Amino acid sequence: MAINTDRLSLAALLIITLLISGCAGRGSVPEDHFYRLPDIRPTKTYDEHVFNASFGIAPLRAQGLTGDRAILYVDASRPFEIQRYYYHHWTDSPPALIQEHLLGYLRTSGIAAEVLRYEPGMQAGAIIDGTLLHFERVIGSDGISVEVALELDFKNRGNVTSWHKEYHVTVPVKNASLHATIEGFGAALQRVFDAFTTDLASKFG
Repeated sequence: MAINTDRLSLAALLIITLLISGCAGRGSVPEDHFYRLPDIRPTKTYDEHVFNASFGIAPLRAQGLTGDRAILYVDASRPFEIQRYYYHHWTDSPPALIQEHLLGYLRTSGIAAEVLRYEPGMQAGAIIDGTLLHFERVIGSDGISVEVALELDFKNRGNVTSWHKEYHVTVPVKNASLHATIEGFGAALQRVFDAFTTDLASKFG
């Protein structure tokens, strides 16, 4: 009996295609998710400038993984182990996002006559820069929180005033969703920015 090789080849091809399709359906690659920080509005605004010159906000530095776009998390039972989500990322690096939000926050607050992105050679009245130390989601037995630690440096070009301070904030989030965690990061940064602005006003007010 003659065998139709064309039909056999077509049948084999259909079987292989179905097998591949089935495997792809069961083991599909997870989708990437990208997050931006919420708007951060100042709690207090100033009708008159406390600092009658310009602030230059320099790019922030970061320690190790803190500068990566992947969202980081820590299991509270293993506090020294930092892990990252492979499919959940910031739209930009955390230092870049925080620089932009600090810029907008200080502009809205009215604390200085002008607030600019600092670039080398710029003639700003004062320069603000700093280092992001912690920017992590913390998963504990009693719930989830976010931890933000930011060291900010202030250098006043008009006199010898120069100081730095570390701001460390932990904020619990309302549920286990990543959306709630992003809101928590926004709330934590608002506390940091509020405290920093209050410190500026106390030194120059």
